[in-house]
Amino acid sequence: MRQFCVFTSVVHMTMLMTVSVKAEILDFVALMDESQAGFQCAGTGSAGSGVGLFTLDTETMQVEYHITYTSLDSEETSAHVHGSASVCEFGSVIEPLPLGSPKIGTYDLTIGQVNDMIAGLHYTNVHTVTSPDDEIRGQIQLVTGTVPAASEWGMVVMLLMIVTAGAIRFGIRPSAN
Repeated sequence: MRQFCVFTSVVHMTMLMTVSVKAEILDFVALMDESQAGFQCAGTGSAGSGVGLFTLDTETMQVEYHITYTSLDSEETSAHVHGSASVCEFGSVIEPLPLGSPKIGTYDLTIGQVNDMIAGLHYTNVHTVTSPDDEIRGQIQLVTGTVPAASEWGMVVMLLMIVTAGAIRFGIRPSAN
């Protein structure tokens, strides 16, 4: 009888823990540029830049993405989402991405990959003819605080592209510091 009571208690505790797990929708952003690309963040000297917006549903473990870029030095050959890697480290491919800009789609993660993404250990990059390792790269970071509505993201991306294009036109480059 005592064994049955212990078993029943364990089952009830497991059910309570399962019910208490809360699904979340989490937003992430990757600001892609040449300073994060190349071996050990050596940079590529590219004028290219991009923005990746990611939404993770922790219940379904599915990621939606919208990635745009501009001003690559040569033709894109491939693009990926990688993990598990910190800034300036290389990780294995989690998801190959379609060629061209914008890149819009979804992919699924394992529970370990979900945890790595939340910890900031995923990145996205674009490979080109002149920079086969990666021309631009951006670490995928969890957005904290208020996130703009989906319709506002288009304005954010457009503003970043205009600022980047203006900086390139006038020869303004970010400092290496």
